[in-house]
Amino acid sequence: MRVRLLLPLLLGLCAATAQAGVIEDLFRKLIDQRKTAQSWVPKGVLPQMAHELTKPEIAERKDGLDLGREQYAIFVAPRCRTCDAAVARLKQRGFKVEVLDLAKSQTAREAFELSGAKGVPTVLAGKRMLGGWSDKHFDRLLKGDIQDKINAQQGTGA
Repeated sequence: MRVRLLLPLLLGLCAATAQAGVIEDLFRKLIDQRKTAQSWVPKGVLPQMAHELTKPEIAERKDGLDLGREQYAIFVAPRCRTCDAAVARLKQRGFKVEVLDLAKSQTAREAFELSGAKGVPTVLAGKRMLGGWSDKHFDRLLKGDIQDKINAQQGTGA
């Protein structure tokens, strides 16, 4: 039964496309909602938050934003060799992700802080994020995301 569920999800993940700006727009709406609901104002200082992560680590996201099925994003910063390598590797593997550049977008900076990310690159997938980069850790991130989606389907009876 699980094999039948995993195969379509895996195939969907490989063919996933994120339209430019869609995820950033979702974050903008979430940030605006939180700002009106409370006096949450992020620090948003690029040099303090954009250090390059060299040791990959998977963690839970803190923003609570549901990116939806087959939507992925990556936070990057200028002159980050690991960021460039991660984006290139994702493209090489056939994944399409929305690139959220901390140097070019205030929304990206606010979303970065809201997510709980600790450096760049940070890949967002479902409820989890991968700080740093390695193929092995990215594959683990995807497996966790797939399992979360399976659990959600089983929990709702879908």
